[in-house]
Amino acid sequence: MQTGSLGRFVTQFGGLSRFGGKYDSEHHFRKVRILSFCVVAALLLFNGTVFYNAITSRQYGVESALPQSRGHYWIPFQDYYAAARAFVNNDPGFVYQTGMRYPPFFLVFVIPLLMLPSYGQAIFAFDFEQFCLLAMIAFLIWKIIDPKNLSQGLLTFAVLGVTIAEPWPWPSLDYYLQWFQGESKVLQLTLILLAIYLVKNQKLSSGIFVLALSSFDPRFTLEALPLFLYFYLKNQNDRLKSFAVGVALVSVMLLVPFMLYGNLLVTYLTFKQYDILVFYPYEWIAFFSVLSLSVAVALSKTVPILRTKDLNVAISSSLRSKIEGINGT
Repeated sequence: MQTGSLGRFVTQFGGLSRFGGKYDSEHHFRKVRILSFCVVAALLLFNGTVFYNAITSRQYGVESALPQSRGHYWIPFQDYYAAARAFVNNDPGFVYQTGMRYPPFFLVFVIPLLMLPSYGQAIFAFDFEQFCLLAMIAFLIWKIIDPKNLSQGLLTFAVLGVTIAEPWPWPSLDYYLQWFQGESKVLQLTLILLAIYLVKNQKLSSGIFVLALSSFDPRFTLEALPLFLYFYLKNQNDRLKSFAVGVALVSVMLLVPFMLYGNLLVTYLTFKQYDILVFYPYEWIAFFSVLSLSVAVALSKTVPILRTKDLNVAISSSLRSKIEGINGT
């Protein structure tokens, strides 16, 4: 009798209980979406406090591209701003004397900021635009993993935590320096995730273009390339030739114009920009975000228990079979 009661409990646990109910039902999926919204809101609020602390502690000049007072901190955005100003002022020879370390096409993200009255407003706008992109990053991560059960949902929450809170080496340091120094890693991460999302949804040409646009720091684009190719080949039936042609065309589109303007591309290629093995703290944002997303997608596609309709359904099924074995004896 006790065994029969336990069997009924396990059956209810596997099919109808609050924790073991079918995850793909509209009722439970609505709860998961609400929970996801709350998690993302909490993470954005946490990052918002870091953003506020960073921009209020930063001092910069008003009229000059070079800050009048920046203490002992190096602010990369001042290099991008000065390079963009040299570019539009028809002084391409000065672009890489400013200290800018990215390819010339990166300037398309900075040149519009020159329309603002001052350097201070430009760096704030650059930071604020990237902070707003965090919500888009959360949406893209959810869509890329596309959780279908409890375990995949937990993986998604883990990736969101790593991406938006960046807990290594300790919470908020990487994002504090990202906002304080006016860096571009959130922008690059958004482009990488958008490229993966596009190719996952069979927008192959658009995905290749956006991926190439994200390659102004090629280290993290290369890190994301296996995940990008996984979805690309899944939709293209293993045709790597079309991918190579697409990359070549986009590369020509992005790079050739700068060969014709002051020989900027050659200057970039011959100018030592940075050691690829050296990671500044804010660069871990892109590194760990892409790494955690790649691991989450791999686990959700390969580990059998993560592919079941519900983790608890799998557990209850195992318990049910054992109970039936006890009943049989």
